[in-house]
Amino acid sequence: MLTEQVELGYNSFGKKYQGSYYLYLKDSRDMFESVVNISNDTSITSYQNIGQVKYYGFNYYGSLRFDNLTLRTGFNIYSYESEDVRFNNRSAILYDYNYGFTIKFKNNWKAESFAFTRSPSQTLQGSSTSFSMMSFGIKKDFKNKRGSLGIKIIEPFAKNGQKVFTTELRR
Repeated sequence: MLTEQVELGYNSFGKKYQGSYYLYLKDSRDMFESVVNISNDTSITSYQNIGQVKYYGFNYYGSLRFDNLTLRTGFNIYSYESEDVRFNNRSAILYDYNYGFTIKFKNNWKAESFAFTRSPSQTLQGSSTSFSMMSFGIKKDFKNKRGSLGIKIIEPFAKNGQKVFTTELRR
């Protein structure tokens, strides 16, 4: 695989606000992707050279600090365009975003949260399920913040603690 990438970025580092902004173009040739072939009731996955994939996108990450609170967020929005003579060309607008916070309490205690969501993945043959995750936790820092002990709960609102992933294949 040969990839050429061009980025134009800006970073801002202040006491209260830090942010990064990027525009990018990524062009990959001789790209390998999984290709599923179905015969009767059997599916066989192999990896094939699918040709060329282009991504055009915008990426942002930022954080805002207050005395005892830090807010963080980021997102990425981009287009997926694939070209292959064996399949129909595919294109999609894809995204992912995240957010989180940290609250500082007395005696080096902190509460933290983090969450992210990703759009359905796009491939030459179709798409797969979107994905998200959320966590909450508390921790105590020790030894001038050189160590910590905490507990974190991941996916507290997930139904039965399960995630279901599906793939839609198109020809």
